[in-house]
Amino acid sequence: MITGISIENFKGIGQRVDLNLRPLTLLFGANSAGKSTILHALHYAREVFERRNLNANQTTAGGPFVDLGGFQNFVHNQNIDTPVKMSFDIDLEDTG
Repeated sequence: MITGISIENFKGIGQRVDLNLRPLTLLFGANSAGKSTILHALHYAREVFERRNLNANQTTAGGPFVDLGGFQNFVHNQNIDTPVKMSFDIDLEDTG
């Protein structure tokens, strides 16, 4: 289970944001607060891990409903020289 995620330079998130995740995590806030960005980051991570797709447009899991628009569109401030960084804390204790 993913217990934490850190995101940097992805869409509207510039500086590193660290989030703790629990078995039930609710995302709520004002419009444009970054709720969808967090979900898009998870979709993007899956694209990278499963398909090695660093320049994702549509994602496998999101299909036509999640269109990231490629690296140039989802890197923060559309600066292609800026690295997108994500890290995940994973608890494998209950996986058998």
